[in-house]
Amino acid sequence: RRDGNSALATDRKFANFGGVSGGWLLSEEDFFKSSSLSEAFSSVKLSASWGRVGNGNLANDYSSYDLYSASLYGSEATWVITQQGNPNLTWETSDQTNVGFSFNTLKDRLRVEFAYFNNNVNGLILSVNQSPSKGIPGNAILANIGSMYNRGIELSAAYDLINNRNWSWNLSFNYTGIRNKVTALANNNQDIIGSTGSGNTNVTRVG
Repeated sequence: RRDGNSALATDRKFANFGGVSGGWLLSEEDFFKSSSLSEAFSSVKLSASWGRVGNGNLANDYSSYDLYSASLYGSEATWVITQQGNPNLTWETSDQTNVGFSFNTLKDRLRVEFAYFNNNVNGLILSVNQSPSKGIPGNAILANIGSMYNRGIELSAAYDLINNRNWSWNLSFNYTGIRNKVTALANNNQDIIGSTGSGNTNVTRVG
C-alpha cells in the first residue's frame, strides 16, 4: 500500500508499506504422510509473516511547517512565529515479524498453536527540547528520534474432553508473554516524564 499524510512536508508525504506471509501444511506432504508422524499428528502447519506499517503521529495537521500569526511590535503590525516546523519530519515505521507452528493430535481432540512475534518501531516522533535562547515557541521541535521494540510469544491449546452428538465439553488454555523496551530517545536519551495535575506519573527511559 502507498499512504499519504498531508501533515508532512511535500517531499515526505507519501511512503510505501506492505507485507508478506506464507504457510506450509506439512501434513499434506507425501513424505509426512508416509512417515510415522502421520499416525500421531493429523495436521501440522508452519507459518511466517513480515509487514511494515507507518504512523503519522502528529500533534496537528501542520506539524512539519513553520507557522506565523499577525501581531504588533509596539504600534507596528508584524508577524510572529507560533510554531517551528521540521521539514525533515517523516513517518514512524513499525516492522513486525511473526513465526509459528500449529498441530492437531489425538484424532483432532488436542489442538495447539504457538507463535513468536517481534515488532521494531523506528523513527518515533518525539518532542525534542531546544535551548530557550533560540526563541522557538514552546522551546521544542518535533523530530523522528527514538526507537523501541516489543516481542514475545503466544501459546494456545484446546482439548475436547467430551465431543459427541448430544454433549460437548472442551478445555482451553492461552498464554502471552511480551517485553517492551525503549532503545533510543531524543536529547541523548533524555527521560520523558509524564505528568498530570497530581504530579509526575510515569517515566519513559532507554532500557
